[in-house]
Amino acid sequence: MKSSVRTYRLVLSAVLGAIVLVMYFIPQVGFIRFGPILATTLHIPVILGAIYGGPYVGMAVGLFFGILSVTQAPADPTFSFAWATGEFRNYMLVAVNAIVPRILIGLTSALFYKAAKKIPQKTAVIILAAAGTGALGYSVFKLIDLIMAGGGLGTYFMFIILIAAVLGVGIWIGLTLGDRSISVVMAAGIGSLTNTILFLSLAYWFFKDVFAQALNVTRLEIANILGSVGAVNGTLELVVSIVLVSAIAAALKPRELA
Repeated sequence: MKSSVRTYRLVLSAVLGAIVLVMYFIPQVGFIRFGPILATTLHIPVILGAIYGGPYVGMAVGLFFGILSVTQAPADPTFSFAWATGEFRNYMLVAVNAIVPRILIGLTSALFYKAAKKIPQKTAVIILAAAGTGALGYSVFKLIDLIMAGGGLGTYFMFIILIAAVLGVGIWIGLTLGDRSISVVMAAGIGSLTNTILFLSLAYWFFKDVFAQALNVTRLEIANILGSVGAVNGTLELVVSIVLVSAIAAALKPRELA
């Protein structure tokens, strides 16, 4: 590896790690509240690291994000029950659950960013349209289901936000999409989905019995709760990720590393 490339990656990792740290401590930056929904933006520097520096930079920034997540585990709704058990095994599983998905954000984002450049534009548009249609259809279905069941206004508000966000980002992508932005959009989307799906899947796998005992519910109910959280928070985080990463990449074109 050329010395200049190595230096570039080290500096980029340090800068993006510092940005993650700043975002973590500033209210309504690292975690943004949309009504009753709390979405994170801390995965965005990880995705940018993958796009601008490749998988090693993305994974290094993701590791830092994961370590920060471990430090807030006692107050995190996902980890608090497991942490409160006082068992060393659960402490280790919390660390794995917090760190591994964040490292893999950097890997999957970098791989999909590179691979997406080779996908024909029409194929990429079809993939993006199918993903957007699925998210929109789920949001509309849940809103109708909640209205029929007589849910509260706060719950309606969540899915109205989701529908507006999905429609808005779909229109925005359609108006601004180019060859370069296709790869950026797909990297941002895959990175965000990696975080949501893997994080919640590991949480269920590791802590389903802890959750079930603490909340006095069945494993199936825990799966439904985590699935709902993933659908709502994950969709908003996906939208925010695509918009912000695409906007930054449009202003600062990613360099090709030797």
